[in-house]
Amino acid sequence: MAKTSEIIKARLEEAGVRYWAGDNIASVLEENDKSDLIDELTDKFESVLDTLLIDRKTDPNSMDTG
Repeated sequence: MAKTSEIIKARLEEAGVRYWAGDNIASVLEENDKSDLIDELTDKFESVLDTLLIDRKTDPNSMDTG
């Protein structure tokens, strides 16, 4: 099954919607896309924090960020 980000990217390209960093892509998003993207990114973001040696388990500044 394709990743949510790949599905959204295909929708953007099919619709001719630009998706640069500051662009609004809401016009192609569907009901569960936001939560599905969060699910897709959670493990990856936790890995980034761990690789940066950020104590995401006890550092109050990183609580609930991954």
